[in-house]
Amino acid sequence: MFKIKISAAMCIMMLVLPGWLQGQEMADSTKAQQTTQPVNQVTKEQVDVITSQLIAPCCWSETANLHNSAAAIAVQEAVLQGLQEGKTEEQIKAAMVAQYGERILATPKLEGFNYFVFILPVVALLIGGYLVWIYLARHRPTAQKTSGTRGKSLKDYDDRIEKELQKFDN
Repeated sequence: MFKIKISAAMCIMMLVLPGWLQGQEMADSTKAQQTTQPVNQVTKEQVDVITSQLIAPCCWSETANLHNSAAAIAVQEAVLQGLQEGKTEEQIKAAMVAQYGERILATPKLEGFNYFVFILPVVALLIGGYLVWIYLARHRPTAQKTSGTRGKSLKDYDDRIEKELQKFDN
């Protein structure tokens, strides 16, 4: 029982302590920034708009605004600092690309090879659809020619229907 309590306390400390330390570091860095230069007021939404366009550089699997790794938090802080310094979204993203490479962008720029990669699936789908259409058109069974008697029997049915409709109307 005592071991379980110690284990539970250790788990809680392991979960709470990093968050508390991070909060202290952010508070200290915020105080240091406030004393050195005037800062623009930046909201979390402004930071999230930019970090949602950047991939977390630790595992490259999730955007930086959703990921909770130290690398993603560093990206969020860099974006926050850039916004506080008055930089534009494009300037911040350019700085991130300079530091981490184009891989950090959630949506790559449409130029060069990247443009080809975006267009290739659409072109392949169109070509594949065209080839299937051609294949089906060539291998479709041809309709059998109808004989003249069949056309005559249809005319007989039409005449019969007309007579019955006239009887019904009268």
